[in-house]
Amino acid sequence: MKSEHLFPWWAGYLLLNPLRKLVQNPEKVLSDYIRPGMKVLEPGCAMGFFTVPMARMVGNDGMIYAIDIQEKMLKVLKKRLGRMNLLKRVSIRRSSSGSISAGDLSGQIDLAVVYAVFHEVGNRETFIKEVFNTLKPGGRLLFREPGVVSKERVMEEIELIKSAGFRAANDSGFSSKRVFEFLRD
Repeated sequence: MKSEHLFPWWAGYLLLNPLRKLVQNPEKVLSDYIRPGMKVLEPGCAMGFFTVPMARMVGNDGMIYAIDIQEKMLKVLKKRLGRMNLLKRVSIRRSSSGSISAGDLSGQIDLAVVYAVFHEVGNRETFIKEVFNTLKPGGRLLFREPGVVSKERVMEEIELIKSAGFRAANDSGFSSKRVFEFLRD
């Protein structure tokens, strides 16, 4: 998962700011998609702003596969999960510069959450194909980029997602929320 612009590990603490929930509440964003027992892939998990709530949502029978290229981000995530007694619900993985390192998950994932990370990926074609391959038939991809990524760039990324084999779950067009849902048939 080589990065064009690697988000500084120390800035990961800013992503955990509780005020962020006023704008991006993970429970509200994901409550329509995550159920107990699900397997969820989260490449680019950072320090776990979404990981922790997702771990609660999947329950004891589910699993979150939290992947990041930065070891320091993953160490903070592991500590946070340990304090909250959620470590058994999360498989923490370090990606490499060329792969999300999830080949063993082929066809097993119910939902992939690619939230504010795609713009940082160097080889986006390989990245999205790997995400596609982890999903079960009928699996879903939730995709969002932050507002600093231009509409044109987001539209290019959507075309890459479609070229990997995904189809749009709805044709609502480009929305101000910039959250897109795709299906693997």
